[in-house]
Amino acid sequence: MLGAAATRTCDPNEVYRDALIALAPARGINNGQPSLWAAMFERLAVRPGERVLHLGCGGGYYSAILAELVGPGGFVRAFEIEPRLAALARRALAPWPWVRVRRADAARDVFAPADLPADILLASAGATHPLPAWLDAIAPGGRLLLPLTDSLDQGTMLLLARGENGFSARFLQRVAFIPFRGARDAETARDLAAALRRDGGASVRSLRRDPHPAAADCWLHRPDVCLSTRGAESG
Repeated sequence: MLGAAATRTCDPNEVYRDALIALAPARGINNGQPSLWAAMFERLAVRPGERVLHLGCGGGYYSAILAELVGPGGFVRAFEIEPRLAALARRALAPWPWVRVRRADAARDVFAPADLPADILLASAGATHPLPAWLDAIAPGGRLLLPLTDSLDQGTMLLLARGENGFSARFLQRVAFIPFRGARDAETARDLAAALRRDGGASVRSLRRDPHPAAADCWLHRPDVCLSTRGAESG
């Protein structure tokens, strides 16, 4: 890891520094940048009582913040595919009884009926596209936040909001994330890189799920989901 430095301190204040903390150095897994996630949580406008699905929770650092934001009137379901990290998260999040950690592959349809619908779905690894099961999990008025990344793990953060006429969409800022296993497609990654070179996502207004051929308003087209320059009210 470029610029990495080891420390022997056990001071918990170190985790509040705006620095990446290695969780699994051999795989490039880190704790994420606190300032980035603080900005993202502000954009999500997390409210007390909301129901959150956190995909790829790592050691549970940001799941704990989400738990504080939603309070005991809401809940957080934290999913982590790595057994060691899931075990760490389960221990770290024990003080928040409204959080449950599941060692599971969140790229599959693993949501329990009691978890749905969710007000917020948050992914902490880079996908090439939002999965249909993730979109289905969102309640009306709910939000989905995930990094869309290309084959070089570079991309941008996508915020979706579910309204009466579908999902509005906007890109927030450029990011780099490790890949989200099971939520990636090589051809879509290439198309995403080309689309980002065109305008960085500034023209995107909605996500379409209706079957349609690729057209001029399709910013990133797939048969199941399409990021579009049309407004959500248009279809």
